Amino acid sequence: MHPYPETWVVRSGRAEFVIGDERFEVGPGDIGVTPAGVPHKFANLGPGRQDIVCIHATGMMEQVDLE
Repeated sequence: MHPYPETWVVRSGRAEFVIGDERFEVGPGDIGVTPAGVPHKFANLGPGRQDIVCIHATGMMEQVDLE
């Protein structure tokens, strides 16, 4: 979780985004936005590699690990 929004852009592969209590299966060209303070994660659904760009809307990354 971060004190600022984070944006994910899927370049290749398949992934599951979890944003708060919602789950989304995503693929190339999909974009996810997590609001500030909302727990989130993503996982590769395979079978191959995934390429995701993570954009942190801040000058310095801050992260709170919940697990």
